[in-house]
Amino acid sequence: MKNLLLFITLIGAMLLAACGGDNETAIDSTVDKNEEQPAEDTAAGTEGETEGGEQEPAPAEEEVSEVIVDDANVTITYQGTTTQEDDIFGKTASIKFQIVNKMGNSIEVQSRELSTDNVMVDDTLIAYSETIAAGKTANTSLDISEYEGYEFPTFNENIETTLIVMNGDTWDTIAEYPVNISIK
Repeated sequence: MKNLLLFITLIGAMLLAACGGDNETAIDSTVDKNEEQPAEDTAAGTEGETEGGEQEPAPAEEEVSEVIVDDANVTITYQGTTTQEDDIFGKTASIKFQIVNKMGNSIEVQSRELSTDNVMVDDTLIAYSETIAAGKTANTSLDISEYEGYEFPTFNENIETTLIVMNGDTWDTIAEYPVNISIK
């Protein structure tokens, strides 16, 4: 019962945070393909004024579309990570996926053992469980929210997790997919 109350509170907080976000930053990343990539310093731009007092437009968010799983069950595409900070609810990070259910029944997709920059993220901060009907596609977001007493993760090197695909009717595990995403 306590976990259900925490989950409901977390969802409510995320919905309210989504309504009033002030600062959103895209995190540039790619899926690790066992290749070393040179480290690049990336800085998210913000709107500002030029010397003449004119507004300078914010840079466009780079689109990320990396297929991380593609088998007979599902296709999962990583679509980037964003962070935002709200004056009331604090920091929130969203790891975005597009999931195509290739099966003839509904599935449930969840995340286990999430780490960022090689540091485990406490499960209390994570909200992710997505139901996808047979033959349908879902654009989903694994959300990490800041809570007092828990360390909010950094997103400088990598994101690692295991995505669990379960039968939506029986809750039997269909497959587990270890995912390693390198951040540029």
